Amino acid sequence: MKLMDKEVLNFILAHQEISLETVGQLLSKKEEEIRKMIEQINSMLPGGSIKIQDNKILVSGAGIEESFDMLTLQEKSFLQEYEVELRRNLIIYRLLTHHDPSSLQQLSEQFFVSRNTAFTDIKKIKELFRHDPIQLNYSRKGGYQFKGPEMIIRNKLIQITRDLIKTVYGKTKMITFHLLSETDIHLMREKLEEIEHNIEIQLTDEQVNELPYILCAILARAKNHPIEWSFQMHRYDIRNTKEYPVIRDAFQDYPFLKEPDLIYLTLQILSSNMIESAFRLSDSDEISLAVDRFVDRLKSKLAIGFIKESDLKEKILLHIQPAIFRNLLGFQINNPLKTKFIKDHGFIYQVVSESAAPFENLIGHALSPEERVYLSMIVLGWMYQTKENAKSIFKAVVLCHNGTSISKLLLENLKEMFPDFEFIGAYSFRQFESRPIEVDFIFTTIPYKSKATTIVVPPFLEQGSRQQLKKLVQKLLDLDTKKKAKGIVYAIKDFIPTDKMNLVEETVKTFFEGDRKNETGEESDASGLKLTEQNISILSYEISWEEVVDTIFAPLLERNAIEPCYLKAVKSAFYKHYQTMLIGPDVYLPHARPDEGVNYPDIQIVLFKKAVMFPNHRPVSLMVALAPSADNSHVLTLSKLNDIFLDSKALRQIKSAASPKQLLKIFERR
Repeated sequence: MKLMDKEVLNFILAHQEISLETVGQLLSKKEEEIRKMIEQINSMLPGGSIKIQDNKILVSGAGIEESFDMLTLQEKSFLQEYEVELRRNLIIYRLLTHHDPSSLQQLSEQFFVSRNTAFTDIKKIKELFRHDPIQLNYSRKGGYQFKGPEMIIRNKLIQITRDLIKTVYGKTKMITFHLLSETDIHLMREKLEEIEHNIEIQLTDEQVNELPYILCAILARAKNHPIEWSFQMHRYDIRNTKEYPVIRDAFQDYPFLKEPDLIYLTLQILSSNMIESAFRLSDSDEISLAVDRFVDRLKSKLAIGFIKESDLKEKILLHIQPAIFRNLLGFQINNPLKTKFIKDHGFIYQVVSESAAPFENLIGHALSPEERVYLSMIVLGWMYQTKENAKSIFKAVVLCHNGTSISKLLLENLKEMFPDFEFIGAYSFRQFESRPIEVDFIFTTIPYKSKATTIVVPPFLEQGSRQQLKKLVQKLLDLDTKKKAKGIVYAIKDFIPTDKMNLVEETVKTFFEGDRKNETGEESDASGLKLTEQNISILSYEISWEEVVDTIFAPLLERNAIEPCYLKAVKSAFYKHYQTMLIGPDVYLPHARPDEGVNYPDIQIVLFKKAVMFPNHRPVSLMVALAPSADNSHVLTLSKLNDIFLDSKALRQIKSAASPKQLLKIFERR
């Protein structure tokens, strides 16, 4: 799909009823060009559900979902290869949930393919499972059936169900092929909302959409494969929680469910991402203590303080309780942002991974990379958080169906990008609809119809998408003369009598209605601490372990960046815990808190030509002295340095540098 087609589709999804003329103005295209683009997009949609009527672009309800899928998925989603994968997942789902014999003939008839195609699908499915504890077997009496440990079978069923409902047309195909019914899904959604109310939790929009399908799949499995099975959680007994009897009673109209089934259903609900919860995993304080230790480790490693730290801990607790269940039971989660996040924010991911030991001690093994990325997103979002901006022109809100970690990071990114906007907060769609909040802008991860200016944004903002978004917002402001006038009047409000504000705003609005401009803003580069030659020292004489901290912080004292009390605090912390203050392989980062004597943020990179021998008997040639900022802006610099120090080639070049100027050039090239 071409980039310009995506821009057109983005406008259509944001407004759902917008004129050809308006889209043309925004994209600097003729109406006829926009019309051809829409015809091209429409030809790719199965329902052809975008219409042009009286020069207005109209989108049906079904078209919104199809268009959004088309916008967010890769091109291969509409190719035959994709349809084959979808059909095979549907076959796996059927074999896992239905009890009637499944022969090649029955599969070919149900999925409208030849016996040869069905045989090829079965062959491929067998290959997919060849290394799994569960296997696809065949018998004359029972046809094709999966055999293996019931717990693993159910976990696989949940994974397949998730894959299907996140697939273009997956939900539709499940209903078309009679694998489940819309009535069952509707009833399960109502039951889930009742459970939410009774146990005082609020699931994310994503979970409210997913869970009815997952719970229906589990019920179908339990009903059609009524085998004896069990599993144990040695650390936490779900049956003794106040939530279990509530959820058990909610499923009392399914008499075929046994205790293991009910516990498994309960765990599915309690292991789902939540945005609000009164649920506590156990009566002990062990998880809260683990959160405290985790946050303390972060503050120490990053040399930062968190605004509203208690709120951050609540957010982490809200995420980590379901995560503990998922890990104890081996539930696999998918974080589509994992690879991109680790690539762009590897330093934060590394620090969070190193700080996660308190949680890993609770579950007895390491957190998965997906879980670590979710935690990292919460942390990074909170690091971006600054004190509220009193000078706000427009009110805005973030709507996100994914959950706390993604919505928080997105919110703080948008706050940084649009400092003149007052962001009310990040909400699920159900939360927002239940609260009468008046806003000028809605930033949403999926299409949403509103009187406010609505902009569809990706959950994770890359550099390119940030610039594109800023240009889009500027275009929308230029197009909306009321908002443009509001911004102008706000800028000169101190010179306007209060009783004339509305009149002036209306006059400016009228002026702009015939004089639209199209200026775009560029992304500012928040580069953290500025490195110059004075921030680099190369020492050719021997330094002892005892005097190393005094030596590397001497330039910061001379520049009056720190007080002597800060140096004292650094020495106290570093000489006790130096092994935790690393920013690269054998590269140490002595530091203390900003409130312990920092006058202004500063840094000194020190290269020892004669390595300093540390107590762990390792020679150290490079150290970084840090006076951190109170607003955490130094973290970006640390992240860049970490990337450089992890590059063995760059590290060799640094250690062989002969002058601060030469060393600075190495850093500037990165």
